[in-house]
Amino acid sequence: TKTKLIIMKKNPLKLLVLTSGTLALATMSASSDIPQPLLYLNFEGGSIEDRSANPQALTFHGSINAASNTAAGAPNGATPGKGLQLTGGGVIKTPIAVQNQLESYTLSAWIKPTSTSLSGDRFFWGQETQGIHNGLRNNGRLHEAHWSNDWYANTILTADQWVHAVFTYDGLQDNNDATGTGRIYLNGNLDGEKSGNHGRPNNPSNLLIGGRQGNTNGGNGESHFLGDADEMVVWDTVLTETDIASLAAGANPVDVADDDDDNLPDWWENNFANDLITLNGLDDADFDTDGITDLEEFSAGTDPTDEDSDDDG
Repeated sequence: TKTKLIIMKKNPLKLLVLTSGTLALATMSASSDIPQPLLYLNFEGGSIEDRSANPQALTFHGSINAASNTAAGAPNGATPGKGLQLTGGGVIKTPIAVQNQLESYTLSAWIKPTSTSLSGDRFFWGQETQGIHNGLRNNGRLHEAHWSNDWYANTILTADQWVHAVFTYDGLQDNNDATGTGRIYLNGNLDGEKSGNHGRPNNPSNLLIGGRQGNTNGGNGESHFLGDADEMVVWDTVLTETDIASLAAGANPVDVADDDDDNLPDWWENNFANDLITLNGLDDADFDTDGITDLEEFSAGTDPTDEDSDDDG
């Protein structure tokens, strides 16, 4: 029996593998109110790229490279095909300058820590120099800090189990009175809160994935997260608890509007073709005539306008 890939629209688009049928788009309950993210890494396709509506360039340092998406993805996440394998010694540098762009934030990720990550300091969000260092601390609890007023959530995590972890910070409250509020959510539920005396990130350097500081500036104290990660997303606003619960339930953070009803999200068509006509998810359409349909290219995270998008010559 041939295995067929079916794309499932759950607002968001989600991939399922079934044992029969044809490539199709199934519709489930939708939640289209999640704001568009500033950065979205789903680790699908041939290389690690920003899959937001306005993709930004990433740089890779140390043991991490664009092909480090070798882990299996979070099974309950929006795109469970692939995830990021973090073995220590490397980070992904994003173009996000924290002080300028993240006065408030939501940082969301699926993580699967190893037992080593549950002891000591292990961060999967950081900055080149000081600033944000969010991850695990205090015997495996989720931890949030901005190089001051460190605090952590309540639940001790279990090794080798996928969980959905969200950090929010409402910096708009934090003017001169140090009343910014941080919250940590575990699997869609509030697991800790710190209000008052929680200052903004104290450094303008760029946001990192996989560890804190060092590696991109020659410093020490990286404290890399060890394990797998998936669906790493950044917003410059605080999401609602409803939005966070939707993400924990598998919602995709990107816009899934499909005004031309061709089974391809409009943002994806505009990103590659600047219109809603060139690409088509129906009738086995294959714009670049590479033998991979436009719909299959979307599901694989490849370029539908590149006749050799799998780089096999």
